[in-house]
Order: sequence, then C-alpha cells, then structure tokens
Amino acid sequence: MFDTIAKDYKSMVADIVAIAEKEGLVTSSFKNKLVAVTTQGRICRGGRKIINGKFVPWIGITKSYIDNPNKWDTVDDSWVASWKEYLAKQVAPLRGKKAQYAKTIKQLESGKVAWTEYNKISNDPEIGDWYGDPKKDIGAPLALVICHEIAHAIDYYLKKPGYGNHGPVWQKIYRVLRTNYLSDRTNFQYKSFSFPDVYIPEKVKQIPLQVKTFVQEGLFTTPQTQLQLI
Repeated sequence: MFDTIAKDYKSMVADIVAIAEKEGLVTSSFKNKLVAVTTQGRICRGGRKIINGKFVPWIGITKSYIDNPNKWDTVDDSWVASWKEYLAKQVAPLRGKKAQYAKTIKQLESGKVAWTEYNKISNDPEIGDWYGDPKKDIGAPLALVICHEIAHAIDYYLKKPGYGNHGPVWQKIYRVLRTNYLSDRTNFQYKSFSFPDVYIPEKVKQIPLQVKTFVQEGLFTTPQTQLQLI
C-alpha cells in the first residue's frame, strides 16, 4: 500500500537551500558551507558558528522534531487546559501572547492542529502561525522549523543592515523560503510503498520497488498511474 510520509531532515534542508539559491538569496557556495546538525534539548537554533577556526552558517534541529516531523500542538496537549483556565480570568480585549494563545486554542478545538510562531509575527498570513490538517499536512512542522532556522543562517551569513534576531531582514528571507517551500505538500512529503503482512512471491515484490522510485521522483502522482505500473 502507499502511504504519505514526511521527507527526511537532510532532504528538506537541501530542498530549502536550493530555493534560497534559485530565489537569489545566496550563491551556490552557500550549500557547501551550511552545517546542519541534530541537537538535543528543546529549542532549535540557526545562525553561525565557529568550526575549524571559521564562521560558517549553521542550523541545529532538535532530535524531537526529527524523530517526529509531525510535532503539532493539539487540543489534547496539557498546556491547552491550563491556558484556557488562565485566559478565562483575563479582561478583554486580549493582546499579545494572550490573544495568540486564545486564537490557537480556538483553532485546536475546531479540529485543527497548530505550529506556532513568535508572537510578533503570529498573525502574518505568510510567516505566522500555521493551522493544519494532520492527515494532509504530513511533515509540515519539520519543514516549517527548518525554513525558520535556515532563514537565520542566511541572515547571519549575509549580515545585511538590519540583520539579526527576528528583524526585518530575517523576515524577508523567511517569507521567501516558507512561501515557496510550504506552498506545495510534495516539497516536504512523498509516497512510500509498503507490503501488507502476507506472503508475496519474490518476482512480484520487485515491481513495486520501481513504483516507489517513480513516486519519490514525482513521475507518477496519482493512484491510477501507480496501479497501472503494477
């Protein structure tokens, strides 16, 4: 059977850097300088580091995101109930982070899942909070956090006036990466073929391996064309 799964960390990084190069944010040398690692802890990072005596663009994505590329906020998360109780005691109108969390909880209770951004850009329609469908937007949280951190790496690499933190230069870079990459689900997910747990002759097993390759390369994208191959 075919299942939609998230692309792996390194593939997403390569694809997003290719967008940065195509859109003129960086030159072709950037992809060879960028260091992308897996980190422990809770917070992902992006910027630059000294490696072998030289500053290089760098991102560190936490193992929790890589192990779970669908790391969404859901209505069942423990923070939702505590924040609902807290917000119920506040005087309207809510502002800042309070307004952001109230909006997020409302979306979660409507059946969606969420990936939240920093409050000052949370309402931006292109680079703000993302509300998705967990059955369709597979891999989106990992894709979003990689776009966010690569934008930091590019920002500190170029060091244009106004660079740093989540300022205007970073926002412009992030906007280009995220709007291009997240606009098409096939950028951050692909179809994977797996056999049911029954006996299948070896010769038959070989055919779907070709199908899997074709689907991963984007040559066949509908169930009809996939079945025709089999």
